[in-house]
Amino acid sequence: MTPRPSVFRSIAVAPILLAFLSLAGIQAAGKRDLPFQSNFPDDFPTVDQLKFLDISKQTLKGEEFLGKPVLVIFFDPGCGKCTGKLPTIEKIRKNFSSEGVTVLGLSSKGGGLGSVSSSYPEWIWVTNSPGIKHKLQSSRTMEAFVFDRLGQVAFRVPIDGSEWKTYLELGLGAVSERALDLSDMPHGFAGSDVCGMCHRAEYDQWKSTPHARGYEVLVETNNLHRPECHSCHVTAEQGRAERPWPVTARGQLTPKEFQEIGCEECHGPGGPHRTKPFAEGHLYSTKEESCLRCHNAEVAGCAKDWKTEWNYSEYLKQVAHGAGSTTRSVPDPIEIQN
Repeated sequence: MTPRPSVFRSIAVAPILLAFLSLAGIQAAGKRDLPFQSNFPDDFPTVDQLKFLDISKQTLKGEEFLGKPVLVIFFDPGCGKCTGKLPTIEKIRKNFSSEGVTVLGLSSKGGGLGSVSSSYPEWIWVTNSPGIKHKLQSSRTMEAFVFDRLGQVAFRVPIDGSEWKTYLELGLGAVSERALDLSDMPHGFAGSDVCGMCHRAEYDQWKSTPHARGYEVLVETNNLHRPECHSCHVTAEQGRAERPWPVTARGQLTPKEFQEIGCEECHGPGGPHRTKPFAEGHLYSTKEESCLRCHNAEVAGCAKDWKTEWNYSEYLKQVAHGAGSTTRSVPDPIEIQN
């Protein structure tokens, strides 16, 4: 993030810099695009509606793959960065071998699979015919589609950025009903996007709550540079003697995935939870004492429109999830392969 205006000696440029910082902050804190897609139109093809032509010219009916999770990978065989990621995807496939995950490899450019297919004999290598890329509305050079055992598409994961491996594994874990141990993630926190891969209804509901835009309030009030404000407007910083992470490469006090009052602020670090339920009486909970860490008279003095009198029952209705849960069953956990 651009340095704070106070460090600039020229008073004349300060208003311009403040305007620039506010605009940049609003853009950063706006409703960001998710790093994966989990909502699809009703007419999106199911696996059994597709036909594949493998590189030996044999026709494969999609219905043959029903009953198993299916991973469709589009990539450019002529792209070194693309082919360099295939070994990682193969490790992921092996990690889910007991669930019988089927990997279909397709060229996003329409050919050139012969040079890589022999290195991954367990994959099914198919051509783009008959228009698979178009039917799946694939527009990226490299991306993955995760289908569940019923043939329904569950996730589209772009194979780029720094966290694609985690999202791909979580997607397969969700459709395979396997828990993954994420406890080695920084401080055990995974980010709301990760929670949403299994708890989709709760995640969608959370996005409509005031908690989801907690960071935006800091932007609108020009308080992004104040760590004491971050403690109640982001995830994972309240109640800590020291901030859990250093300033990011862009100068942000809080990493992007925690720029919100997210799932883990109320429910606790999601990493350990992937292998076991949260313990009763933990600091993080939806009990009133947990909420009072931020919703109290002392903190209310930070903002002129923040009410000093806070009714737990009344305000809980604004953020509480509806009855029922979308959580999938999670048998034995498996470790993420590095």
